[in-house]
Amino acid sequence: MLKLSPITSGLELQLLGALPIDPADLREIDALWQQALAGRPTLFDGPMLTVREIAPDRLLLAEISYRHVVAAQASAAIRERLGLRGLAVSGILNCPDGLVFGRRGGMVTSGTGRWELVPSGGVTPPKPDLARQVLLELEEEIGLSAAQVRVAAPVALIEQPGLLDVALPLSTDLSASEIKSLHRDRGSAEYDELFIGDLPNGELVPESRAIIEAGLAKKQ
Repeated sequence: MLKLSPITSGLELQLLGALPIDPADLREIDALWQQALAGRPTLFDGPMLTVREIAPDRLLLAEISYRHVVAAQASAAIRERLGLRGLAVSGILNCPDGLVFGRRGGMVTSGTGRWELVPSGGVTPPKPDLARQVLLELEEEIGLSAAQVRVAAPVALIEQPGLLDVALPLSTDLSASEIKSLHRDRGSAEYDELFIGDLPNGELVPESRAIIEAGLAKKQ
């Protein structure tokens, strides 16, 4: 079940430290991670954050790793017992030719073949910064540098089992052809194709669909 909540004021991130986890739960998380690796051996277990509390103007966070997020998405029992909810950013990139969407490639853990607003990715410790993270994801995924993009304040929280996304609008003066060229030359395999315009002809990931339906993908 997905829930989108508009952000009407600033959003502060507060880091509480590492999340304490019982050894039995750690063993179950490790087993679920090994199952995920069996299907996708290129997965990387990097540092991430879990949301411990959501307030109107702040998020309280604890440190985890990507394997915890994978386990939370695979097991409702683990997710509910530990309250695991990874923190991620969802960018809403506008250019003069329209919105920028990426079709998720075969290397991703979920949503393969679906379209999403660009970019997206997990927020990492030790100094979580939403704007910095969305710019890092943008450069890694499609090759745009921070100097080529403007970032606005967060506009929404998107809650779903095991994950909380923060939506941030971005804008660039680059044309569709320039963006596609950068993606081809400098981007990762996160997206196997870009679409730039109103809406791609294909299924959207739930987060992007919610952003579109809420009318938040407006030109900045």
